[in-house]
Amino acid sequence: MRTIFALTLSLLSLFSCDHQPGTTIVTISSDDSEKLFAATIKLSHGIGDFQCARSTEGNCYYVVFLNHCVAGSTGDHQAAGQCTAKLLEQFMLASGQSKQISGLPDGVKSCVAHEAIPVAPGCAK
Repeated sequence: MRTIFALTLSLLSLFSCDHQPGTTIVTISSDDSEKLFAATIKLSHGIGDFQCARSTEGNCYYVVFLNHCVAGSTGDHQAAGQCTAKLLEQFMLASGQSKQISGLPDGVKSCVAHEAIPVAPGCAK
């Protein structure tokens, strides 16, 4: 059962994204080889709190951006695939480190990964 749970978390938590200000995203993944990744992102009222709680790979990689979408003929921005990202920040935190960024605009999005910097806006899908 532990293996199934760990594999499910790994698949669901490979990339974690925060789409609404005022929310907290916690990403935890593990596998049977004792690798563990735990990171949090909290965006609220223009302040972003980022914490790399643990990474056996050594680092957590973050990207903070605004999504700019142009409506396609269907009117569905995301389905039309016409979104671009305005990169605000990208950074790495070592396991156990945290960082706070203030002055973030409304509608900011973020992603975290444990192997490489996530690519925006695709990581937010």
